[in-house]
Amino acid sequence: MATTIMPAMILSAALLTADFFGALFMLLMGKWLNGITLIMLPTINASVLVFFIGLITTVSEWNKIHTTSFKKVLYIITFPFFMLTYIPIAVTAFFSKKVEWKPIEHSKALDLSEVQN
Repeated sequence: MATTIMPAMILSAALLTADFFGALFMLLMGKWLNGITLIMLPTINASVLVFFIGLITTVSEWNKIHTTSFKKVLYIITFPFFMLTYIPIAVTAFFSKKVEWKPIEHSKALDLSEVQN
């Protein structure tokens, strides 16, 4: 899995970094519109792509998603915003030096009948 996902992540991070520095250069040169466009365009393109991925997934799995039609449509629309929240999480995780595993204790055992309800 890492061999298929990692190159895309590294390429995306490199392109976003290049866009950021290009936008910073444009802003410093006084070309505000070009700098803002260079920052916003990749974000908009990624959001549109994620929207269509969510749309295709929702349409193909429509009957397996157990909620109202209104909520399904609402979730399709808000899915790109949800995915954008992963950017600060990924950056924080990448630069975090203190990582430790803490077990989660579970205090209640459920019967199969409780899980099915």
